[in-house]
Amino acid sequence: MLFKYNIAIKTLLTFAMLFGFIIVNGQNTSLDSAKFYLAERLYNEEQVDSALVLFTELSLEIDKGNINPYTQIAMENASSIYYYNWDVENAKLWMHKILDAPVEDSLDTGSLMDPMTNFKHKALMRLWSLEYEENKELALEYLRRSATEYPYYGFPGSCTNLYKHDIMLIKYEFKTLMALERKKEAIEFGISSMLASYYTGNYPGFIKMLWDVCVKEYGKKAFKKEFLAAVEQLKEKEENIYTMNFLDLNIVVYPHQLYLANNSGKCAILGYSTEEFKNHIKKENALYRFILVNGRVKKRRGK
Repeated sequence: MLFKYNIAIKTLLTFAMLFGFIIVNGQNTSLDSAKFYLAERLYNEEQVDSALVLFTELSLEIDKGNINPYTQIAMENASSIYYYNWDVENAKLWMHKILDAPVEDSLDTGSLMDPMTNFKHKALMRLWSLEYEENKELALEYLRRSATEYPYYGFPGSCTNLYKHDIMLIKYEFKTLMALERKKEAIEFGISSMLASYYTGNYPGFIKMLWDVCVKEYGKKAFKKEFLAAVEQLKEKEENIYTMNFLDLNIVVYPHQLYLANNSGKCAILGYSTEEFKNHIKKENALYRFILVNGRVKKRRGK
């Protein structure tokens, strides 16, 4: 599926999380744990239908107030089975179950690769994927909610994985807007997001995509000239929100909501004065550097 968002069931990840829960909380969840591990074993033995029955039974415990990592992860795993089998209607149903359930996105999994549960964030990303072909407007709504209502929680002490995930969301929203033929909005969103992003260096593919759309719409020479001039005229609208206007574009630059693990802190809070932010863009920003270089008009030989 186009832009299918892949979050697989991770056996080692769940083991680490559940082990930590038992040690910290000291709760007797022996029945739930036995059923959960049996379900995982059946799933790993490719007895998917039998595993799904047990994951479903555990998920239903949440409605009874029995909320622990076993029941929460079971709900995630049941939804994943429907999603990866592309059972669209049941997958949608289970994603909405997750959104309505008192499950926690900021539980520590004990895994370096996927440090937090992010249940609701992933459910919204999957709903975007499930709706994309049939209803792009609804898909866009889910995508935006995944970034604002249930933002991604990342590894404590490092913002790098948050920056990477943010770029992925930016790319998906840009492509969705383009597919909806909302080109001007896509360009404004893309420029705004790239100017606010702290981690664009490893994503030249998206920057090139944005550049190509802008050049096709406005012309290389005109776009470069007006963009560079607009950066110089950038203004602070209010604290941490900046504006720049050029051509027919109104760019509003604001920090995205990026959270460290367990909501212990945020990343990407700009905190610059206007002049400091201008200098930051010119010295550090990958989009600015790309436009500065690629916007040059090559001289013809002998001229």
